[in-house]
Amino acid sequence: MADFVSSTEEDSDAFAMTSDRRLRERRPYEVMQQMAPCPDGKLPPLTSFRPVRCHDLSSSGVSFDTTTPPLDEFVALALGGGKDVVYLRARVANSFRVNAGGGAVFRIGCEFLNRLNPADK
Repeated sequence: MADFVSSTEEDSDAFAMTSDRRLRERRPYEVMQQMAPCPDGKLPPLTSFRPVRCHDLSSSGVSFDTTTPPLDEFVALALGGGKDVVYLRARVANSFRVNAGGGAVFRIGCEFLNRLNPADK
């Protein structure tokens, strides 16, 4: 995950429009991760994170499914696990309803903005 995030930081200016609105290749990333609102640009309290099911990942962003629509333009994502977790701030680029598994959910597409440092709380 750290290597992937490193390439994300290097490619952050490369978010360009294509037929699916991404320049970078999407990779399946169907794992549970954590998300929290991040309106002030700082890492939110860990208690405000909630689980989301990721759908895909690119060097410029991620999409995930959640049962509620996003209420904030900016979110914090905790990607990875254990001591290898990486916190990233992202902008919600799109949101739409999809049928996944047992019912309708919101698929949220986010553009990575920057890494969040837990020491900067």
